[in-house]
Amino acid sequence: MSDFEEFENDLGLDEQDRKAAKSDTDVEWYKGVKGRTDKAAIIYFHTVDVSAKRHAIKRAVATKSPHPTPVELEEIGKKALEVRAANLKKALDEMTEVEKLDLSEVQFKRLQHHFGGEGVGDVISRLGKDGPEADKVWSQLEEPKIHFTTLLLLYPTDKNGELDKNRFASWASDPTIVPWKFSQKRYDLIWKVNSGLKKNSATIADQDLLLECKDDKYQQIEPSADGKATWLRSEKIKLNVLTKAVRLYPKLVPYRAITTAQLREKLGLDEAGNSGTHGAVADVSSADFQEFINQV
Repeated sequence: MSDFEEFENDLGLDEQDRKAAKSDTDVEWYKGVKGRTDKAAIIYFHTVDVSAKRHAIKRAVATKSPHPTPVELEEIGKKALEVRAANLKKALDEMTEVEKLDLSEVQFKRLQHHFGGEGVGDVISRLGKDGPEADKVWSQLEEPKIHFTTLLLLYPTDKNGELDKNRFASWASDPTIVPWKFSQKRYDLIWKVNSGLKKNSATIADQDLLLECKDDKYQQIEPSADGKATWLRSEKIKLNVLTKAVRLYPKLVPYRAITTAQLREKLGLDEAGNSGTHGAVADVSSADFQEFINQV
């Protein structure tokens, strides 16, 4: 590491540094506006190898067969990538992340999380993952909540969801893409829309949606199908959309991941999950700082 590399991520307080500080951390999440209908498409996809592995596991569950071993799963994933590379007439290492995507099925993240109060914040739950002793620690937090996230492509429209053709050309060069967080009820509504589409040999993966906001306070958004996906009608727009989308996939988890040990320390608990002094903040009186205050 050179001397410069050691400091290349450091920031000062000028305008350029302020913008750099925001660029990788601030993500705008989708929020419906009451009385407005947005035209959108869901664009969160897995790569073909991940899809192949997941489908293999689902088939095993459905047929009550033994689950594929880790070695078998790796081979299944590798084969899927090789097939995709062959179709593109490319070597495996020549494929881009966009070229690896399986566009036949949209995806969602299911997140179970706790709010731990000041000092802990919103964290991904590890209840049931680290054993009964760890569960005692996680049970000190509020009951976990469940939310889903995915990625939305938002088209330029009026308040009724009609495309604004005057803005479309400039939009197409830099499409509007935002993550979306919602409840189980919203997921169920999306599932019903997709179920209806499948009866006509279509899915949400190749269709646009209308998202009608009935109540913005509680984000009561009603999804409905709106025909063949606009973004898939042009190879250039498709490439622009997916190139931007894959960079946002890591942003779909808005909660922090911490270990049980880290949570135990933040809560000031001992190894048995009982309250203790380890990691706690000691009480301090004003007299303790009198000498310091006198020097200020």
